[in-house]
Amino acid sequence: MKVMKCTSWINGLLVDPNGTRGDPVFDAFYATSLPLSLGPLFQNISRTSTCALLEKIGPSIFISHSYGGQGVFLATDGCPDLVKGHVAFEADQTPFGNYDAGTRGASSPIITRAWGIADVPITYDPPVSDPTQLVRATVGQNQYTDGKLSNYSCVLQAQNAIQRPRRLVNIARAPVLFLTTQASIHVLYDHCLVSYLRQAGVKVMFTLLEDVGIVGNGHFGMLERNSDDIAGYIDRWIRKTIQ
Repeated sequence: MKVMKCTSWINGLLVDPNGTRGDPVFDAFYATSLPLSLGPLFQNISRTSTCALLEKIGPSIFISHSYGGQGVFLATDGCPDLVKGHVAFEADQTPFGNYDAGTRGASSPIITRAWGIADVPITYDPPVSDPTQLVRATVGQNQYTDGKLSNYSCVLQAQNAIQRPRRLVNIARAPVLFLTTQASIHVLYDHCLVSYLRQAGVKVMFTLLEDVGIVGNGHFGMLERNSDDIAGYIDRWIRKTIQ
């Protein structure tokens, strides 16, 4: 498979020196990568092993990135007394579906995550014994700019006069700071996961980094030149929010 270099972001991403193979910074980062494991088996292992770690080290604040966000939400569900807070940097994907294909022009999600943010049971109130009990509804419409998708609709729990969203009673015990960068595909759909969490009773502070003067970043903002600015914003939120 041929890998294409992204040139669509007019200002370029803030990576030194160029973020490609042969760049020692990129090579060091890439050496830490592992195959991406998906599906129920991995999700159950992730929840169990993370909670086992927390039992040894004590209550902790998590900073997650991308797919790692799902593991933190599962751990918060499995051992809520041990998760004090969660900084979610473009965490995971959309509820009840996957928009990753959006990079290739998809206009609807791949159906997955039957339990909302996972393929395995999580704790709702009222309780859910089968994911089909989670009544879903599409909210909003896809929006286009210059013929290209610029904002996605969301699949959330249905909410109307007779249907109230179920609460994520364990996950809601930990406050969440959700960060999205200016130049990542996540800017098209992160609002969906934020809306799902808020609808289920989770306290979420949603920050588009460009709105607080942190601009030019992509999905790996922690590797870019202004990463100290991002870290400082996270630090201030933690000190203000979590006791």
